[in-house]
Amino acid sequence: MPPKLLSKRRNRDDDSSPARQKKGKRREPTYDTYDEALDGGVEMEEKGERYRDGEKAQRFYEKAAELYQKAMQFDETFDATYNLARVQYVLASSFLLPPSALDIYGSSIALYRQALGMTDSPLLQIDACYNIAQSCTGLADAMEDIEGERVADGVAELRDAARVFLERAAVMQESWIRSHASAPEGEEEAGAVADAASATTTEAIEAEAEPAEVAELAGPSDDMAVDSADSDDEGEAGGEGAGGRAVFEEHVPTPSALVDTLLALVDLHLTVLESTSSPASDAIAPVLALAAAHVAPGQQAALDLAEIAVLLAEDRVVWRMYRAEASAASGAARSVEGAARALDALLASLDVSPPDDASVRADILTTLADTHAAAAARVAFVARNEPEFILGAPSPAGQQAWAHAGAAVDALTRALALPAPGLPPLFKAHALSVLSAASLFRARLADMSSAAHANAAQLLDNAHTYAARAAAALGWTIDGARIEPGYPAGWDAEALGRSVVLQLARVGYYAAKVGGEDKGKGLVESLKGTGPRNLGRRDVERWLEDIEDDEGVVSAEERAHWDALVPAPVSPEAILNK
Repeated sequence: MPPKLLSKRRNRDDDSSPARQKKGKRREPTYDTYDEALDGGVEMEEKGERYRDGEKAQRFYEKAAELYQKAMQFDETFDATYNLARVQYVLASSFLLPPSALDIYGSSIALYRQALGMTDSPLLQIDACYNIAQSCTGLADAMEDIEGERVADGVAELRDAARVFLERAAVMQESWIRSHASAPEGEEEAGAVADAASATTTEAIEAEAEPAEVAELAGPSDDMAVDSADSDDEGEAGGEGAGGRAVFEEHVPTPSALVDTLLALVDLHLTVLESTSSPASDAIAPVLALAAAHVAPGQQAALDLAEIAVLLAEDRVVWRMYRAEASAASGAARSVEGAARALDALLASLDVSPPDDASVRADILTTLADTHAAAAARVAFVARNEPEFILGAPSPAGQQAWAHAGAAVDALTRALALPAPGLPPLFKAHALSVLSAASLFRARLADMSSAAHANAAQLLDNAHTYAARAAAALGWTIDGARIEPGYPAGWDAEALGRSVVLQLARVGYYAAKVGGEDKGKGLVESLKGTGPRNLGRRDVERWLEDIEDDEGVVSAEERAHWDALVPAPVSPEAILNK
């Protein structure tokens, strides 16, 4: 789950903001001073936050960006620059679609870097470093989805830059916490041991080599060390922006904030591991160790989940490398079955020690579902490749795959029953999409499971229903054989929506194979065309790659179906050679 964006900067000593004026007749702002423009931007941004999504929210965010830009024309302060970068990130991640979103991501990164060079306050530098990492990660993910291998080098550079900035933020947070710690009498010795452990792991993080091109993107680092003598104990270090204006107090680092940063760093390492199959243990171990030195009881479950996620990610990499050699005797599902038991135990522990973050329970349940789904897919993949496999004959492997797939459905059903507050905006749509895929997988076990064979029609119907509900959760409207996308909500929502449409088409394809109705083919046809909402060949390729990663193989027959439904664009050379 992506970390929360740090809050906006305000002008502390200005009372001209309409939001801070006394009730009664208020003067309409003309935004002809720095203070009015900055405060006006804050007001517009807060209105956008209240609406959250949709056209009206986007208009408020765009107006906020205009006013922050105007404030920068009056006086190029850290506050105005930082706020403009922040709003641009929100627009790029939550409203705009490529290609314009990619340009705004790039502008946000440049502005955050500019803001970073405008302050000597380590607390403001922490904020800027953290947010630069978010923007770099968002841009890298979108580029990878849209362009694939063609931009692999640029994606790797952005993710390495994100790593550098998150590491700097973590090192500064940890240094601040240690320099401001005051242990009660009798706890000094224990505190010294913890400080020694955290200092060792901090040094391990700092010691990682930094490529020259990443160092250039990251900017100078000589002033990154936190010196407690430069700041007071009340958390108002660096209390003046450019031009001597007072600003609101900085975000004082806390152990929980440090752990959040470190967990974001672990997520980033896992993304790199999954996309490149490069070793991760050596880089992640000191990050987890530092988090363990500072974790609070309410964050322990999140840290435990991160440790399990590391093991699962490395296991997936090994499986993809050697699955062609797997046999029934090799126990292909044994490792993920052990992870599932660990996740069950972690889930049970939440009743004794509830997590601070409500989304942790949902994350554990969805990880548990993914783990059972992986076990089911491995068992089925190996069984179908065995020489003695008989199509349509029930088998112990079929029963095992059916049980794991059922456990995945159960975990997802429990996750969807959780209260919505505290869950990410796309959680419901994503969980329903995965639930649809799990139901389709169970139906396709009919060639080795009597239970699947007996319930195939109902399972296919369930798979269609879940995917249709996922589309509705995204605001996409199905009308017969057509689907109308909702208001743009950023690339993550758009990519999920396109995957849901392809899932509906896949369910229809398999329903037609057993004499049912293909309800999905027309939906894909309705999105083919031109423009930013077009469903194209790259969407299909990315989606099929995910299926192969999850299930092991996509049959030649099914690939031919997709090639016919969404053909690859014809190159100019091919046209000339006809």
